Amino acid sequence: MWIHLLIFGITLGFSAAYNIDLAGWYEMSARSLAEAQGEILVQALIGASLLILLALVMAQMNAYSLMLPLAKLLLEISLFGVSFLSFGSLYFSLLLSENVWFDLGLVAMVPFVGVVTAISALQLFDFNYPYQQKFFGCFLLSALSFSLVLLLVRFL
Repeated sequence: MWIHLLIFGITLGFSAAYNIDLAGWYEMSARSLAEAQGEILVQALIGASLLILLALVMAQMNAYSLMLPLAKLLLEISLFGVSFLSFGSLYFSLLLSENVWFDLGLVAMVPFVGVVTAISALQLFDFNYPYQQKFFGCFLLSALSFSLVLLLVRFL
């Protein structure tokens, strides 16, 4: 998770160094994501279902070496998405007094769908590894971020 915070900090550093208008970017992306949030979530659920089906087929074929790296990659990308969403929501609530969680709506669930899908696929291959701890940490980070954003937007 520290690497995700480092990447987020570097991104914000470059945006400050090159004077990027984050308020305009936020307004444009929040508007475009709000229009297509149902479609994005449905596509994520379809992709998750297909990945679970692929993992089941690979498990039946004993092709663990093919599916395991794909599932681990999906887990890392999804955990990065959750971290970026959590840290980004704190940043935008401090900077613009905006609540990213409410502005994104159902789109905010897409990284969590990815995490649950990757953990489910990985449980097929290695049921002893405690992937639930990664999910619990990711859920705890997002819950803490959500509650802090609610407090910051309300009182700032």
